[in-house]
Amino acid sequence: MNVLLTFDNNYTQHACVVTTSFCHNNPGRHNFYIISDNISDNNQEKIAKLVKSYKGNIEFFFIKKEEITDFPIGEKTANSYVSLATYFRLFMFDVLPISINKILYLDCDIIVNCSLEKLWNYNSDSCILAIEDNITYTKNNCKRLQYNEMYSYFNAGILLINLQEARFLLNIKIASEYIRTHKIIYHDQDVLNGIFHDKKTFIDVKYNLLDIYLVKNAPIPDRYKDQISDAIKNPYIIHFSGPLKPWHKECKNPYKNLYYKYLKMTPWRDYKPVYKYNTIKERTLYLTKLTLKYILEKLHIKYYSFIDIKKI
Repeated sequence: MNVLLTFDNNYTQHACVVTTSFCHNNPGRHNFYIISDNISDNNQEKIAKLVKSYKGNIEFFFIKKEEITDFPIGEKTANSYVSLATYFRLFMFDVLPISINKILYLDCDIIVNCSLEKLWNYNSDSCILAIEDNITYTKNNCKRLQYNEMYSYFNAGILLINLQEARFLLNIKIASEYIRTHKIIYHDQDVLNGIFHDKKTFIDVKYNLLDIYLVKNAPIPDRYKDQISDAIKNPYIIHFSGPLKPWHKECKNPYKNLYYKYLKMTPWRDYKPVYKYNTIKERTLYLTKLTLKYILEKLHIKYYSFIDIKKI
């Protein structure tokens, strides 16, 4: 398989965990492609050594961050914790070798839990294969991006991309123009949906089990209502899609332990989780929100806590 990861130097540890989980569950000789603005020589050596230990190949592509410094991030977007690195994957259509016709893109906050061979061999003429995202915001997202609601909205954390077709529709120049003419909230995910909304196929939710689908009384898209129970019990890919990642002490995702299972197979095996919210102001705000969420749950107004996966 051809696998694409995009991240900055600070995320190298997490990229190595993703890579390890993929290789562990998908034996064979795979090709890994890394797009970044800068990764230290030491970290390049670590991930390259890891890939080669699984008999894989690896190639790095470095882009100029200056090309995207005016792309939307921060308070005016949905996830203020997201950095400019999220836009690195939009460069895939420009920098990856033209000989690569198909690639599997993986976010660096996921764990591969099973073989992905069936996904890789999925027969489709679509440019992109992905899962349907949280339906709570679908209508507004489609309206904001100016396309018909019937196409819904996909999560871009795990994508199987037909590069042969997609290259004709998107590159960094087209992405820049799209961002300039649309209200962007969900970063490059908005761009990908805007361009490929009618050229994608939805796949099983087990290939991208989001945080939202593990919350009590979660809003489940109709297409997944018959799949969700099995997906929760036997996820192929777990996606820690919320602001609290498994390397944070505050993270309560029931699959958090899998991150540490694969972390122990990397050079960061001795890493200990840290607090995301460290200052008095951050901790106070976090604890206040926790209290409000607890009250809302007790009043059965809205749910935030994760389900007990052992009872599914």
